[in-house]
Amino acid sequence: GDLTYADGWSPRWETFGMMSEPLMSGVGTLSVVGNHEVSNGHYNGVDWMQRYPAPFRESGSPSAMYYSYNTGLVHVLGLNSYAPMDEHSPQYSFALQDLKNIDPVASPWVIVIFHAPWYSSNQEHYEETVVGQRALEGLFYEYGVDLVLSGHVHSYERTYPVYNSKVDWRGPIHICIGDGGNYGGPALPWREPQPEWSAFREASFGSGQLTVHNQTHAHWEWQRAGCGSKPGGIGETPEFLWTINLEAASCTTVGDNSAQRGTPVDRTWLVQDKYNFYSQQAETASMDPRFPAWGYPLCFVGFVALQVLILGATRYFGGTDSKWTARTVSAQACASEEEETGE
Repeated sequence: GDLTYADGWSPRWETFGMMSEPLMSGVGTLSVVGNHEVSNGHYNGVDWMQRYPAPFRESGSPSAMYYSYNTGLVHVLGLNSYAPMDEHSPQYSFALQDLKNIDPVASPWVIVIFHAPWYSSNQEHYEETVVGQRALEGLFYEYGVDLVLSGHVHSYERTYPVYNSKVDWRGPIHICIGDGGNYGGPALPWREPQPEWSAFREASFGSGQLTVHNQTHAHWEWQRAGCGSKPGGIGETPEFLWTINLEAASCTTVGDNSAQRGTPVDRTWLVQDKYNFYSQQAETASMDPRFPAWGYPLCFVGFVALQVLILGATRYFGGTDSKWTARTVSAQACASEEEETGE
């Protein structure tokens, strides 16, 4: 979202289109609305819808503001941060039905995109989306969303897998990739201390790339493109006087209080086994679809091993009497065998 900052001025959309045509004419582009499309100027995304249409009818959505589509091994669900998300809303109903209908074999990766982030430790726009998060986060968790991409905050931040504001390895990774560039410079400051769910954060400009290798492995990489500075320091000059330092490998944005501010690249692997255990759901309906199929025989082997250890501990560490009894039983068994064989 926030493609142009046109804020209701249609001619600015034309200027943006001409400037971005060399890139967009060769690279497929699909977006969701941000506040500068639907709230600033109060024109409800009309210019955005006419110029950058989304496949909402094909996905069964009643509104152009939210939709879904499949690409390769990925199912993408695009939502509108500025429309109602409660369980009685059309957007919630669409999201629920869409997540239910995903074919986990054809689309083992599920990615959700919307404008305003749920997880951001930046002071700018802090906790603006609590209502939407309360409404939909449980749904994402239940249906195994892998990755959530958002913008709005003009800095970069990646979380660990998270749910209900706690690190949870069954939850999705949230990435705020709102650092594509703007006249106001990177968003600052970061709230301290850095939350436990925040893996990496930096106030600079950059871009990211997600590579889906197969049903179980995907790789995310973000690279810094430039840093921001003001001639008079933070807060002393108008926001449009920010200057950009393009020495991406070594620059640091003035005033960035992040512990990762000197790191130009952020990388992480996304690994899952959803493809295997979802495919076995029909055979074993009682299995938890989030628990890997190989986990059940492993648990059985572990249970047997535990019983053997308990039995051994009982015989050899249970006291003198138990050891004596075990040896006596063994001796009696040998004596009985000798009598039967006559040896």
